[in-house]
Amino acid sequence: MTKQIEAIYQQGVFRPLEPVELPEGARLDIVLITPEKQKSGAAGKSRSHFGAWDSGSERSADNDRIDEDLAREYAGEHEAAS
Repeated sequence: MTKQIEAIYQQGVFRPLEPVELPEGARLDIVLITPEKQKSGAAGKSRSHFGAWDSGSERSADNDRIDEDLAREYAGEHEAAS
């Protein structure tokens, strides 16, 4: 699951500003985006969309696997054209 939420950092703990449906003790990967950075420049504007789309494929974010797949496809097309 990928979802972007707002949170407040207080006394060493991130506290979500909206309800989160997770089991107690769930471990998460957290990407920190400060509001100032989020609103400034093109890179900041694109950050607001991080996590907005989930392809449903566990391989979609695996860049090494994507590179391997592309190389395999390219080699197959190149050999077929010969």
